[in-house]
Amino acid sequence: MEQINRIRGKVKNQAAIVEYGGKNYTIKELAEKFNIDKGTLRSRIKHGWDLEKALIMPLGPSETLITYNGKTQNLKDWSIESNIKYEVLVNRISTYKWPLDKAFGAPLIRKIEFNGESLTLSEWSIKLNIPITTISSRFKNGWSIEDAFTKPIRNKSPKDK
Repeated sequence: MEQINRIRGKVKNQAAIVEYGGKNYTIKELAEKFNIDKGTLRSRIKHGWDLEKALIMPLGPSETLITYNGKTQNLKDWSIESNIKYEVLVNRISTYKWPLDKAFGAPLIRKIEFNGESLTLSEWSIKLNIPITTISSRFKNGWSIEDAFTKPIRNKSPKDK
């Protein structure tokens, strides 16, 4: 890694000059060089991070820059723009490793088709008079839609309570 020499100017000032490897850079230029959000770099330096660490520390999900349809921004900004909750996008992209088209394009509320009707899980719960937690648990345990919706609810015996 290149030698870090010193920082001149105020970090709050976007035009602060950072001397790095014998060359002068603005925060914006250095952020672009290391593919890191300039706000993240500025914040890290402001909070006393060593410049080298600030440049090479892996980004958290909120700081990761994502390019989709030719536009690059962090996950928080994508969340606002796409009107999808931040946590949902983190799960879709980071946890489930969905491709971006699917992560941004999948409906937020999944409809389940059964007997010619397409309803949300909540709507099926009301219609079938089965608690949503019971239906969800059945799906998580690998039950088919038909079994999850048609099998009677097991009554707990007094010793199970």
